[in-house]
Amino acid sequence: MVCNDSDMRQHRWRDWIESRELELFLLEEAKPWLKTAWQSDRKGGYPLSTSRALAEIRNVVSPKQRSGPRVTRLPKPKPRKTLADLAPERLVRRIWEDNHSGTLEDAVRAAGQMNFDNQEKPWKVFQGIMQAMEGAYWVSFFGPEILPKPKVSILHKGLNRIAMAVRLERTQYPDFFDDLCPCGLKNHREALRKIESRSERYRRTTKTESKKELGKKRRK
Repeated sequence: MVCNDSDMRQHRWRDWIESRELELFLLEEAKPWLKTAWQSDRKGGYPLSTSRALAEIRNVVSPKQRSGPRVTRLPKPKPRKTLADLAPERLVRRIWEDNHSGTLEDAVRAAGQMNFDNQEKPWKVFQGIMQAMEGAYWVSFFGPEILPKPKVSILHKGLNRIAMAVRLERTQYPDFFDDLCPCGLKNHREALRKIESRSERYRRTTKTESKKELGKKRRK
């Protein structure tokens, strides 16, 4: 069953943001915008149009973005003098999270648990971070068009972040996804369950490894 405009007005997530005219306006504009971007990316490769659309929507609906100064023109390019200039963390995070569950911060914590008794897992995670840094280096010079297709659903992860930015309740996410997502799924409950399950599994693994490491230090 495809949701029409009347169905959208009945969903609780819209009532949750009805008093926020800016977010409501942007989210109503976002639906055709995402659909057009998603269709243009169906040829394969990195879904650049979808990624840009999701990033723009998230930035505008974010409370921090709305309260900050408005940018009227692009900044002048700066000479690259540091490692962070060659592989900006925002690009490293984007590339890593496009291909893994969890967040880059989770990965950094996992990689930081290296010791004589725990070497394989931290090193494997660190290698993944290095690959993301390598990708960020190339992107910083040649643009995101060179990136391969993400291993996870960039569309679903992006909408999940937008829902968080407008502070929806978790129970409202399924209707929110059904209304805005152009992926073709009629019901997004299973997709949302997978997103939450993967993220929770990654956080749980990282937390368990941290407790083990803390226990070893205390015993010493």
